[in-house]
Parts: sequence; structure tokens; C-alpha cells
Amino acid sequence: MPTPPQTGPRPREISELVQDLQRARGHPRAEGDGADAAAGAGLVRHRGRAVFLIGAGCSASAGIPLAAGVAQEAIVRIADDYGVVRDGPGAEEALVALIDANRVPDRYGPVGGVVPWGRLYSYIFTEHMKHPNEQRELISRLVEDKEYTLNWAHACLGALVQKRFVHTILTTNFDQLALQGVIRTGIVPVVADGLESLNRISPTPSRPQVVHLHGSMHTYELRNSYAALRETEDDRGLQVMMMSLLKEASVLVIVGYAGGEEGVMTLLQYAAKALPRMVVYWIAYEDDLDLLSDRAKALLATGENKFFILGQKADDFFNQVVGEAGIGAPEWLSDPLGVLQRQADISIDPSAGSDVRRLREAYRARVEYAAEHGRLGRTPTDDATELRSALQFLKAAKAIEADEAYPANDDLLAIHADSLFNHYKRRRSDHEALTTAIRELRPLVERTGVDRIADVITFIEALRERSDALAEDVVELAELFAEIERLVTRVRDGLDPRERQREWSQMTFYLAEAVQAQAEQERRGDDDAATAIRNARKDRLDDARKSYAAALPGLSSTDGNKAKECKEGLGGALIALAEYEKDGMGTASKLREAQTLFREVVQWTSMNTPGEQHAGALENLAEAIRSMRAKFNDEAHGSRIEEAGLFGIALGIYETLGDEDSAGRIRNRLHCE
Repeated sequence: MPTPPQTGPRPREISELVQDLQRARGHPRAEGDGADAAAGAGLVRHRGRAVFLIGAGCSASAGIPLAAGVAQEAIVRIADDYGVVRDGPGAEEALVALIDANRVPDRYGPVGGVVPWGRLYSYIFTEHMKHPNEQRELISRLVEDKEYTLNWAHACLGALVQKRFVHTILTTNFDQLALQGVIRTGIVPVVADGLESLNRISPTPSRPQVVHLHGSMHTYELRNSYAALRETEDDRGLQVMMMSLLKEASVLVIVGYAGGEEGVMTLLQYAAKALPRMVVYWIAYEDDLDLLSDRAKALLATGENKFFILGQKADDFFNQVVGEAGIGAPEWLSDPLGVLQRQADISIDPSAGSDVRRLREAYRARVEYAAEHGRLGRTPTDDATELRSALQFLKAAKAIEADEAYPANDDLLAIHADSLFNHYKRRRSDHEALTTAIRELRPLVERTGVDRIADVITFIEALRERSDALAEDVVELAELFAEIERLVTRVRDGLDPRERQREWSQMTFYLAEAVQAQAEQERRGDDDAATAIRNARKDRLDDARKSYAAALPGLSSTDGNKAKECKEGLGGALIALAEYEKDGMGTASKLREAQTLFREVVQWTSMNTPGEQHAGALENLAEAIRSMRAKFNDEAHGSRIEEAGLFGIALGIYETLGDEDSAGRIRNRLHCE
């Protein structure tokens, strides 16, 4: 029987999104086929079949305020206009003054110290700044000084357009960053920045397109008020354009957009219902699916092929996409004169005068001279950095090796070692790369410390990878974790947790893991050990528990994946400590806390890493339940069923992944029950 289609939102990883983008990618048009490609299908295959919808989150790193920031600027201006506050008040002070003066309703005031700036945005433009000129003046003042500032997200998006992954960019933003990102590649897209210009937009375009759904900073009619935003969903031209685009698109990717406003989301929801198999990826800044807007969750719950990726900042997300796609950083970064060179030809009328011809030839000559003589010499670092941006790490390492003196240069040595380590993480059969990375990093981190914290982290991560291959080598494992403990202790002592919380928390996590691993090594010969040795092991486990607990708050706020690993380590330490206690309240408390931690890990992996890591989290939770059942018979009711269910789900994941070793391990566990 065929597998029934899966509906509802499903987690995905960036590599899976890139696979869909690669299948949607257009092909270079053969020479001379421009006149022959009359069919729409031919055109769209030239430009690709992917559409991106971007919101304010994509512009944040360029210094352009989100809706809340615009509302704050507007409130200050309104308070000044009405004369309720003078002398440059803060936004919240201005809002309170406006409420006290009955200029703004109480419902927009601070609640629990939090101001609903997002809701205030449309209210301000509906009730106070009504005229388009006033709105445009405010928006322009906030945006115009950033008009030519390009951030990394839009630079990478432009590269995706240039490489024919994306044919249309829909944006709710007023800024020109999407346009700038495409233009930097040497391509001038079709632009629609008002409802009256939607007739320019094609569902099968021969040129890339940028569509400003709410208008741009240069549009007369901006869409800011409640009524204007609702008009978006009612506009027939926009409805037709959106449906036509999405009907022809293979994938819609939504980035940096909260989905809280009604107009655009209603159009997307309508399209999702009309096209139930439409592929949608919602790239969320939030770490929890429940934190998405109700409209975003409703869209993801409609039909098949609705995916989400959580915890993404726009710049980091696009950087990973161009890396996974193998295109790396935009070409114009490495060859800015090349873009100018490709645009150097100027067509003129055959009857043009000699002055015009001479001006054209002089321009061509200047561009060619600049291109020939103006390029800076390339360094191994330049080559390696560009290769690394395309995730070609082994080639990057070889580029560094072009400088024979690289071992004596700390910066080059660090790039070389890091490239080898990242190559190993993608090709785990290349153990020589891992060994070389460790050998090169060891003397570097021994003579440095906090000043090269990134290299310290790379070295420790490489040692952790090495530990996985040493499962049965007790002596080398003990030496490895002792080395991590010494290094982390030295480096952490130089970190102020108030100023460098993330690094301090990460070092504390590594310390906990190293101490716990050494305690586990001591357990191997523990059966007939003296009481003193057992107590020493218990003390080390308790030290690990305390360090995990100290690291967790900082990791939870800065690094979701490391927080997940910290919870796993803390849960394991609690279960191990429970073995040393009598079957009393303390033991039960530790085992329940371990279960809680593992349940949180299961929840996180189900939303972020639904494959092998999720299966491992399910196994850990099942083992925690088994530990409780083994200690307390009164906990056995229902727990055996849950445990078997968790193992069963993990087994299904491993079988899907083709991991027969892990699948066999679980079958054996289930068979023993």
C-alpha cells in the first residue's frame, strides 16, 4: 500500500531545504534560445521555480528597525506634535504621557512592564499618522540612511537569484535591500512597489522579480494602517498575482516574517487551501513552534508539504543556505570589478556622432584597464575563505597549504586545522583529517587562551569527536578527558561570566562533560572497588552535575543545540548519582528530574533535528523511565508501555535512516523485555 500523505507542520533541516531548492533550480539558457523560448515553462526553468517571501527580520542586521521600532519612533514624534512631552522623551515615557492625555487608549499601555509595540504599529497609522506623506516621511527618515547598506542576508539572497535558485522575491519591507542584493550581482530585476504595478509580475518570469507587497519607501501609497493592510487581501490584482506565482512555484520559503498581519497571511492561507500540496518552508526566529503567530501555525497546518526550521537568524540562515547549495559567498565580493566589466558595453545608434563613440570606447578602455590592473593579488586566506563559504573544506585546507610557511602562522594554522575538522564532520571516514586537526591545534591552544577562544572550542570539539572512536581504549580516553579538563579550567578562569556568558557557559559544559566521562571510566573497574574509590566517583559525578546546572541557563539563552547536549549530560549524571543512593525521596527526585530533562530534549529534537538525534533522545528518555521502574515498583504502571513506545519510535527512525546497527540494538532491548 502507498504511504498516506503526511499533513500538518513538520520539522526540516537546512540541508533538506537546499535539496528542494536544487530541484527547483533553473538551467542556463542555451545561446540563442531567448527568441525561441516562447513557452512559459521554458522561461521558468531558465529562472527556477522558487519564491522567497521576506519580512523585517531579514533587514534587522542592516540597522533598519522592526515594526516595534517604527512604532517607538512614531510615538515619540506624536507626543511631541501634541505637546504632551518635550525635550526628547523615551518611547515608553511618550506613550504613557499620550495615554494620560487621552490621546491613546489604555489598552495600548504597558502590561507587566511590556509595551505592545507591534499592535501599536497599525493603530498609529490608522488614528494618528493617516496621510501617506506623513507615513512616508517617517519611514524614509528611518530607512533612507540605510538605503545603500547591504546586509549579509540580502547579499546571499541576491546570489541565490543570480544562480537561478530564486525567480521572485516578495517582501513586506519598505527598504530597498532586496533590490540592492540582486543589483550587486549585475542583474536588474523587474520591480513592483505598488498595487498599480502588479501587472509587471509574471508567474514564469524571464527576469528576476522583486515585489513590495506593502509598497516601498518611494511609493506614494504605503500600507501601514489596519484598513490598508486588509486591502491587501481584498485586492483582486494581488490575489491573481499571488495565486499565479504560487501555482507555478515549486517551493515557497518564508524568512524573517512574523505572519501576524492579516492581509498577506490571508492570501497565503487561501493559496495553501487551493494548492494543498504547495511546498512551504517557514524559517522562524523563534525556538518553539508554539511561539509562532496563530496565522503562521494555521498556514503550516494546511495541506501537505508544510515545513518549518526554528531558531534562525536571517544572516546565519542565508549563510548556511549558500554554503549547502555549494555557491558560497556572492561572486561580486571576490571580483567586484568583474560585475562592472560585464556591464561595460553600451549600445548606441548607428548614426551616433563621433563624440558619443569615443566616450563609449574610452569608458570600455577604463573598465578593462581597471579590471586588468586593479585586482588585488589573491592570498591563500582569500581562496580558503571563499572555499569554506561553499563548504569545500578540504579544498580550503589545501589552499592554505599553498603557503609553505603556514605552520608558523597562528592564523593560517587555525584556518587549516578548522577546515580539516569541518571536512571530517562532513566525511567521517577521513580520520586522518581529524588527527591532523588535533595535532595542529594542540600547541596553538596550549600557548594561547581566551584571546583565541574560537580555536579552543574547535580543539575541544575535535577531541570530543575523537573520543567517539576510542570507546574501548580506556587509557587514551582517560588522557583525552583529563586534557580537556585541564584546558577548560585554565581558559574558563580568564572569562568573566557577566561579560562573556556564552563562552563561560560553554567552557563549564565541557568541564562537566570531561569530569563525568572520567567518573564513568572509573566505573569500569568499580565492582570490587574500595568504598573510598566509590565515594570519589560519586563526588566527581556530583561535581559534573553542578557544572551542568551552572552552564544550562547561559546555553539555553544562547545556543539551543548545546543546551540540548547539556540537558542530556545532566540527565545522565542524575541517573548515575541515583545508583549511589538508597531507594528514597532523593533517588526518586533525581530520576524524575532526569526524565523531565530528557522529555525537554525529545521535544527540542522533534522540532529541530528530527532524525538520528531525535531517535537518540527517545532512547535516553526510555532508559530514564526504565531506571525509575527498576528502582520503584510503584512507578511501573504505564511506564513499561511508554518505554516500549519510545523505543518503537526510535526504531522506526533508525530503520528509515538505514542505521541497522542502532536498529538492531533497540530490537535486542525490546526482545529482552
